[in-house]
Amino acid sequence: MFRGGAKYSLMRAKHLVIAALLCAATSYYEGDGHPQEDRVAAKGEECRAKLGHALGTTWADCVISSLLKEQAAALRAGSDEYFPLVRHTYEPLAPSHTREPDEPADARRNSDLLKNLLRNFT
Repeated sequence: MFRGGAKYSLMRAKHLVIAALLCAATSYYEGDGHPQEDRVAAKGEECRAKLGHALGTTWADCVISSLLKEQAAALRAGSDEYFPLVRHTYEPLAPSHTREPDEPADARRNSDLLKNLLRNFT
């Protein structure tokens, strides 16, 4: 049966464009969240296993310290496989006020993202 007409063709074209855009957007990275989410979640899980919990400043310090160690190793190796961040204070969780001379340019901007990814983990 023919559903013809310009209105149907336009509607079908819109759906095809939306489908193509969704495919392009989801193929940018795997998973449902941010591209760094898996990296933060892996460190969160390591610290949860090590500490026996995923609570408070002790756990957050463990995760952030682990991510900073990974960042330092990646920078020494000339790799960009790390989550750029800086040391943090914990009450409340925020970037430290002291700037490190070798901190990555976008590291301070990632503080809110880090908070959200830690919250997503817990």
